[in-house]
Amino acid sequence: MSDGNYYTISPTGLGIELSVTAFVRSELVETHFRYCALRGSSNCVMEDTIEVILQDRDRELLRPQTSPTLAGLAGALLAGLYGLWTMFALPGFRKVPIRLKVPYLPSSVAQTNNVMKLLEGREGPLADLGSGDGRLVLAACSMGMQCTGFEINSLLLAYSRCRALWRGVAPSQAQFINSDFWKTDLSRYRNVTVFLAPGVMEVLEEKLLKELPCGARVVACRFPFPSWAPSASEGSGLDQVWAYDITADLTATHTPAPPTRCPPAANQSQQILHH
Repeated sequence: MSDGNYYTISPTGLGIELSVTAFVRSELVETHFRYCALRGSSNCVMEDTIEVILQDRDRELLRPQTSPTLAGLAGALLAGLYGLWTMFALPGFRKVPIRLKVPYLPSSVAQTNNVMKLLEGREGPLADLGSGDGRLVLAACSMGMQCTGFEINSLLLAYSRCRALWRGVAPSQAQFINSDFWKTDLSRYRNVTVFLAPGVMEVLEEKLLKELPCGARVVACRFPFPSWAPSASEGSGLDQVWAYDITADLTATHTPAPPTRCPPAANQSQQILHH
């Protein structure tokens, strides 16, 4: 029944009497009745005026809605960014066993400077294992070192070569090669820099002990070797780096001891001083 601008809905038996004016939308009444039925009320009064009900409905319609077009554009953007990251960071991974896969991890300016401090005064060729964009190689070249960067990501390799060319670095001074360092004999290098994931550092320990000459220095960025005692360290936090000198003492932490090119501890100090 109606009373001014107020309306009553009265369920009678199996039927429902709805007495509303012609301009009230039936769905508003039905929604209100369902709400009353859920409360178990037999006589329900719509206490809001028609104007208030319609204003509430307009507010519902005017609420911000997620546009399918915007959602599609956002999804396409995320997919594009992921695809770009995949092309930049992952090419060449199929060449490496899954347990040895490492994503591209660029070193910071502070970290690069810390590495150079630990290489100061060093002689002999340097190998950067997973050289990325070439920043460590080019920094070491500026100190007069002859460097080789190992990188299997074709895009990063091309970028590194372009950077070296732009800076006027001779190919004989900085060489970037598309090669898997896990399958390369590193015995000719007296200095090695690594910025790899923690999961491969233990495996790399055995390879370096087996192949590097006695007195060689390995500098690890951000993630230290799990079994080696560092000879020196620079920086802190994410920019920390560690230097490890290949000596017979390093083999003592491995069981069984891996093969090494270092002589017994009694003779190795003379060789280190000689180099």
